[in-house]
Amino acid sequence: MFEKDQLVWVPKVAIALYSNPNNNIKETRELWDLGIIIDRDDQGNIKVLVNGKMEYTHRNFVKLCARPLE
Repeated sequence: MFEKDQLVWVPKVAIALYSNPNNNIKETRELWDLGIIIDRDDQGNIKVLVNGKMEYTHRNFVKLCARPLE
């Protein structure tokens, strides 16, 4: 599903998983950071660069950046 070099939304807090970052609602957008996928493996684990830091997470916890940023 996710490929290397794709832009994805990475949750800042766990409650963000219940929101949609692609909505144009400021309150939900603040729960997410934008990241780029650096690496992935066959089990669904991904390495994401977010705000200059590497984060290791699972593909179930990120969402594809489906529209251009404003």
